[in-house]
Amino acid sequence: MKRSLARYLSPPAHDAWHSCQNGEKPNWTEIECDYVVVGAGSSGCVVANRLSTRQDPPYSVLLLEAGGSPEHRSGVKDFLSSRSLQLSDLDWQLKTEKEQGLDGRRIAWPRGRGLGGSSLLNYMIYMRGSPALYDSWAELTGDPRWSYSQVLEFFKRSEKNLTFGGSQHGTSGELIVDNCPIVSCEQEFFGTAAEQVGLKNNSRFDFNDGTQSRVGTAGLYQHTVKDGRRWSAFDAFLRPAMTRENLQVITHATVTKVCVDQERAVAVEFLSDDGTWQRVLARKEIVLCAGALDSPRLLKLSGVGPGDELRKHGIDVAVDLPAVGSNLSDHPVVQMVYPARSANANGDLPCGGLFLASPEAQLGRDLQFHPYSFQAKQRSFFCFGVTLVQPRSVGSLELVDSKAFSPARIRANYLSEQADILALRYGVEFVHKLASTKSMAKLIGRESPLHFDGGTSEQSIRTSAGTLFHPSGSCKMGSGRDSVVDSEMRVQHVTGLRVCDASIFPSPVDGNTNASCILVAERLSHLLLEL
Repeated sequence: MKRSLARYLSPPAHDAWHSCQNGEKPNWTEIECDYVVVGAGSSGCVVANRLSTRQDPPYSVLLLEAGGSPEHRSGVKDFLSSRSLQLSDLDWQLKTEKEQGLDGRRIAWPRGRGLGGSSLLNYMIYMRGSPALYDSWAELTGDPRWSYSQVLEFFKRSEKNLTFGGSQHGTSGELIVDNCPIVSCEQEFFGTAAEQVGLKNNSRFDFNDGTQSRVGTAGLYQHTVKDGRRWSAFDAFLRPAMTRENLQVITHATVTKVCVDQERAVAVEFLSDDGTWQRVLARKEIVLCAGALDSPRLLKLSGVGPGDELRKHGIDVAVDLPAVGSNLSDHPVVQMVYPARSANANGDLPCGGLFLASPEAQLGRDLQFHPYSFQAKQRSFFCFGVTLVQPRSVGSLELVDSKAFSPARIRANYLSEQADILALRYGVEFVHKLASTKSMAKLIGRESPLHFDGGTSEQSIRTSAGTLFHPSGSCKMGSGRDSVVDSEMRVQHVTGLRVCDASIFPSPVDGNTNASCILVAERLSHLLLEL
């Protein structure tokens, strides 16, 4: 049985919650501000920073975060600590339901909890996605402002690239982007192996150069690092802004509801760490940046979502919006693990890789490869992570009840579309070619991966697949009934409420998602500051 999210509450907050559940009415303390931002992840940190720059007149901005500050956690900065931070108190420790497409396994979905959100525990890879992706977003939303040529300025606005410049990169933003601080011998073996199967190898290749040339070239990924250490959204955007008088940040603030009155969002209710119930009135707007799992969950708890589902749980329907919680997508990855002859283990961290296009690709490439080494039980291993970045399978997120501290029911619906199996099979076949090269023979102890049948069977793929931690799409941006927000991130039929995080992606980003979460926040901030 799933544990309640209330396990994260302080004793006073826990007592207040139980009193409320036992019928005692909360004694509300009311405050007021211009903008309320819910969630201090990668998107929320940017929105809070940008809105609080307004000084003539200033906007009063309140940022609410359920977790705390990461500054007392020295391990957060360690470049090799991503895996160890999962299942810590910085992780909401969520899991999917039993996934039929993965042999009934439940898959852990680490999600960040604290100032910086998932940028506190991600693998720091800075990957924008292809120009074709954003051009497709412009088509899907009917808004040309989402085309690559127009979103490029927002990527550049936040970026401080220490290696690349020119027309495609920013060099004066807050988000420091640099080359991988670790170049392991495993990556060199991988690059040479790519050459030996007819691809390109370039350690200085720019995966974000604004072209399609990244397909078929092995290289090093860039990361959000400063001096070889993690540079989170908190470091880049929020901490420098917290000295502003018009920005208030409240940590350990658990949002329970957005108050919607006659199709207008008017307030946010939350439980404070000291056990007080607070209601913050928004003079202008409320922005949900709670992520692909919590933004749709909060909408539903607030009465905005599929009417039948809400009524089933006794929630009054403020706006019947069927698409809330649907269209949930994630990047499945097949881990092909080999015993290593020797390994300079890089902490389970992929420092480089390449992209390929399978015959199933819709935008020109759909497979990303993450080679990395690790150690377990005093043994060294090498792994190829075969990742499908254009999955067609979609899942859903549903409430289990009306309680604010109940985790949602996550159904990723992995590999329910046969096209996803075919694409991953193409990637697995490619790894078998790599494993048989002279270069990889110097690294791996056998040509067949462990716990894999050595072929490309569908069963092996289903048994070995998991997540690359990139949920998105559950509050899809668009214009029809299958969408939740419009192209300006306004929740349909609700005035004064927007969603800004990975949940609004109209289709999966064909690469790592953190840069795109920052992009949508830059885009929304620009819109709001123009009002």
